[in-house]
Amino acid sequence: MESAHSIHGFKCVTNGDPKNWIRIVEDPSGKALLIEEEIPNDCGPCSNYLWVRLNSDGVLEGTYLQLPSRSTGSPGGIDYEYPQVRSLDGDILKFSYSQGGPVSKNIAELEKSDKPTPPG
Repeated sequence: MESAHSIHGFKCVTNGDPKNWIRIVEDPSGKALLIEEEIPNDCGPCSNYLWVRLNSDGVLEGTYLQLPSRSTGSPGGIDYEYPQVRSLDGDILKFSYSQGGPVSKNIAELEKSDKPTPPG
């Protein structure tokens, strides 16, 4: 699966070490994980969430989840943020924003994509 980082690299950030921008969240069952990648840039930061799991045949599959952004209410400039994933437990994903409590969603309820969201 491609990544917005592999497509565009880290050219716009001073600290380009991927460990500062990519997180792995494991399902306790060991049958799935979520790769959260923050794509920093000046024109419109975004985050991608790659859900990797074993299908019924035991083959790995990957799908990008489209978690909703939320308005920060900041006047001018970038006034939205993407959530940070807190946990993955089976088909339940918990995530949160800088303000407010955690949100739990069944993965079936989330929009999906086969490609990462590019920056901007």
